[in-house]
Parts: sequence; structure tokens; C-alpha cells
Amino acid sequence: MAKPVLLISGIPGSGKSTFGRWLEETHGFLHVDMEAGGLDRHGLRPSWEQFLSDLSSRVFCNQLFDLSKPVALDWGFPVTSLLAVDALQRQGVRPWWFTGDRLFARINFLKTKGPDPGPFDCQYADISAHWASISPVFSDRIIRMVLQDGSCMSYDKVYRELVQKRDVPA
Repeated sequence: MAKPVLLISGIPGSGKSTFGRWLEETHGFLHVDMEAGGLDRHGLRPSWEQFLSDLSSRVFCNQLFDLSKPVALDWGFPVTSLLAVDALQRQGVRPWWFTGDRLFARINFLKTKGPDPGPFDCQYADISAHWASISPVFSDRIIRMVLQDGSCMSYDKVYRELVQKRDVPA
């Protein structure tokens, strides 16, 4: 199996960043939090910007696949960037969508991002309005992370799903 490059996206508060850190700590991935300086920290911003200006550019994905470790891109992308997600997938990046109970995801978001629910509500509404376009890109790689009782699916179970889809080695 080629070295995996995963894109972990989803609703706010669904555990994308925490799972990315877990992959780094337990499975040797390079966790790139694209919204918290990860592109700059790992020298990926120039190739990312080139990719965004020309979605057929392979420079960004080539740089990811050339890294010494498997990669977990953590990006709760704006729905206006769905074409970029589709282009990443066509270049071999495996997209995964984390979803779950809206109320508990909102609570998780507020615990990590602060007391203003506005950004969560705005992004969640945007995702809901565009779900018919988003869901086909992620297809059978949608995981209900935040459960109705407020707990989260175990990371080991999520990893087993990644193995089952052959997106990561067993």
C-alpha cells in the first residue's frame, strides 16, 4: 500500500483535530491542521496556494506523498472549497467526513473555540444547505463521530473503518 494521505473534514466540533493528533501519536502520521498553522509549520503553504490557484496542479499532493510519514490533513473546509476537495481526491487523497449529533458537536465546539456559537451555527448551516453537493464527494467515508449521548466513537473503531476501506495499513 502507498503511504496514505487522508483528509479529515466534517462538521465543527466533531473531533477532526483530536483524531488527527491521535493518528500522529499512535500511528506515526504527520497531522497537518490546515486551520491552525499546519501548512506553515510543515512548509506546505506555497504548494497549497499553487494548488488552490490551479486545481490541476499536482505540486501540493506530490509534496504530501513525498513526506516520510503518512499524512492526516485536518480541514473543516468552507463549502466554497468543495472543488478543491474533489481535486484532492482525484489526486489520491482519501477524504473522510466526521459528523454527528448537532447539539453535542456544538457543545464540543464551544469548549475548544470559546463562548461564541456564531461560527459553529454559520458553518453548520452552510454545510446543511450544501449537503447534497458535499455527501457524494465523501460517499461511503462518512463517520458518525459525535453520538446522541454526547460521547464520541472510539478512535480505534474509526481506525478500523479506515483499514476496512484500505485507506490505511492494518
